[in-house]
Amino acid sequence: MSWAEFLDATDQWVEKGSHSGPEPSERLADYTKLNRARMRRLAKTLQLPVGISSQLEALDAGAHHWVLITESWCGDGAYTGAMVAAMARLAGVQMEVVLRDGSNGIISDFMTNGGLSVPIWVLADAEGHVKGFWGPRPQALGALVAGWRNADDPKMSKTEVAQAVQRWYIADKGVSFFEEAAELLMVEE
Repeated sequence: MSWAEFLDATDQWVEKGSHSGPEPSERLADYTKLNRARMRRLAKTLQLPVGISSQLEALDAGAHHWVLITESWCGDGAYTGAMVAAMARLAGVQMEVVLRDGSNGIISDFMTNGGLSVPIWVLADAEGHVKGFWGPRPQALGALVAGWRNADDPKMSKTEVAQAVQRWYIADKGVSFFEEAAELLMVEE
């Protein structure tokens, strides 16, 4: 589906008190509602850095196809999805959203440390040949999360980690993601 279709689907999941995953979960429905608010806020406030904007404007849009693997309940996906969508829009690149837990099984080609972590941003050419991918979160944040999860007791709860991750995204303002995206786009060209 397109990013706009994903946003529409997210609105519908929120209205129904559900989420994009296959199994009912009140917790994931709550995250979906929270993420929809985050995506709306980002759509209004996100500004692409000048350097990456120039890089995106120079891309041959017809030679690119981007895929974002995510789920409505994924907090990282709310931020990354909005940023990738903004880049695709500026570059004129076709972007497709694929659900991790959908029937296509694409996530198995992009597992992180043996896990089904999302979001994953896949950069492919117009024929679908993968040129590179990114995810599931900026490297600096990934290192922090790994540290939190591997810390001695008392460990942070999943809720505390999720809250810390969201605070990190708000403070970072996309800087880390856009730096990594710029590097990936240079390799991918």
